[in-house]
Amino acid sequence: MMTNIKKLISRGARKSYVKRLEKKGLVLGKNVNIQDQVSIDESECWLIEIEDDVVIAPRVIILAHDASCIQGRATKIGRVTIGKKAFIGAGAVILPGVRVGENAVVGAGSVITKSIPDNSIAAGNPCQIIGNRKASEEFHLRKITSGEKPVYSWPDWGTEGGITEEMKQIMKSDLEHTNGYLVNNTSHLE
Repeated sequence: MMTNIKKLISRGARKSYVKRLEKKGLVLGKNVNIQDQVSIDESECWLIEIEDDVVIAPRVIILAHDASCIQGRATKIGRVTIGKKAFIGAGAVILPGVRVGENAVVGAGSVITKSIPDNSIAAGNPCQIIGNRKASEEFHLRKITSGEKPVYSWPDWGTEGGITEEMKQIMKSDLEHTNGYLVNNTSHLE
């Protein structure tokens, strides 16, 4: 019960934070999922645009300014755009003057210093292109549909779906030496 209360408070605070930034000029599309502890540059937020259906994982930092270039005398500023259906992994840092392309995936912990093309997978510090999103999705889809890896129905096997202690133990056992997948039970994979 306490965890659910904390989640509600966290969601409310996050929503309030984003609304405050929108009033200052942040451009935010529809169905944007901004998770816990995301920091969006408040001082130049009007230079930031996040398009529709974007997911921004926990602890991401989005900056439209860099005060380190001539410390105390000048601040570099630049627009930041995150394209439709992009996914930004946990702990990534996006620097000024960057566009993350539509349908792009940025790996956790990446530092994005240059623009990422549409449909790319990029990761690292500095962030580099490491793959293509369509090829990656096809690879994972084969693993899911072949039965090669454990597959669990979400939300049933997640905290929102009421996962039981017995289900948690089954999942832990299944995943001891491999990865698996939580699959949205409303999606059509084939």
